[in-house]
Parts: sequence; C-alpha cells; structure tokens
Amino acid sequence: MRSSFSNFLPIIAVIILVAVSITSGCSSQDEANNATLGEINSIEKLADNRLIAIDFTTQDEIFYSQLEASGAQYKEALDMLYGLGPTFYLEGYGYEARIKSLQFKIDFLDVCSELAAADEDAKAIFQTSTPEFRTGLVEVLNDYQNIRQRILFLQVMGGDIDKNLINSDYTQAISVIRGELDVMLESVDSRISVLAEYR
Repeated sequence: MRSSFSNFLPIIAVIILVAVSITSGCSSQDEANNATLGEINSIEKLADNRLIAIDFTTQDEIFYSQLEASGAQYKEALDMLYGLGPTFYLEGYGYEARIKSLQFKIDFLDVCSELAAADEDAKAIFQTSTPEFRTGLVEVLNDYQNIRQRILFLQVMGGDIDKNLINSDYTQAISVIRGELDVMLESVDSRISVLAEYR
C-alpha cells in the first residue's frame, strides 16, 4: 500500500505544480489586462475632458486642434480595447457598450469636422461667379444633407448606449454629445433652408 502511494507522489506533485503554474499565469495575465484597461481609461478620460471643454460655436485653430487631439486619443483607446478583448474586468455587454461609446465619440468628432468644412465651403461659394456658385451650391447642399443623415444616425446610436453598463467617469461626454447633436441638427436644417432659397 505504501509502495503504491509512493508511486503516486511524483504524479501528485506534478499535478500540483501544473495547477500552481496555471493559476500564476492567469493571475499575471489578469494583472496585465487590468494595467492595459487602466491605460485605456486614462486616455479616454483625457479625451473626454477636452471634448467637454470645447466651444463648438467657435471654429478657430484651437477648435480644430481640440477635435484632432481628442479624436486621436479616442481612436487609440478603441484600438487598444479591440486588442484587449473582453476580460474579467470588462466583459460581455459592458465591453460592447464601451466599444460603442468610443465609436460614438469618434464619429461625433468626425461629423464636427465635416460640418466645419462644409461651413467654409458655403462661405467660399459666395465669392465665386454665377456658374461656379450654382455648382458649389449643389455640392454644399449635398454635404449638409449627408451631415444631417449622420447626425440623425448618431442620435439613434447615442440613445442605444446603455450608460448603466459604463463607468460614470466616461458617460458625461456622451451626455454632452447628445446635447450638441440636437443643436447641430437644428443648425444644419437652418443652413439647408437658407441655401435652398438660392437655387
């Protein structure tokens, strides 16, 4: 009996060592994932703070640089989150909500840039001759219509984000964006209405 037990001791020892090794490996991986998530959180928070402070009524160099900086940070955070995948610290619907919220913020800043560019084009066509004005007018109106559709899509997208699944540290910017989208839609409709009179 003792001899049989002695024969099993090395096997038991190997099993214990493997179990300890796996547990240690999982723990190290969890720590690495948590560190990566912490970096993502930090990057997104910096971008959120900048976005919340943006004056969307003033389209100057500072405005454009803020859009670019926050957009780059959101994209970096999103890429890192895709690379990380669902983890013990962020999984399932929470992970999906975080992905969606980052994409929402990126798309919003993209629409802001498009609207600013369309506004510049709209000003420029009034400095052109009649044939160029008519061509430019059609193009600018098309741009505004496309932007309008994107705003409507973002309004739906923003409404579908379950903020209860996201840490409140990252939801304030979502609320700001949703408010700005309402203002932008009203502003774009006004631009379309005014320019349509020149057709």
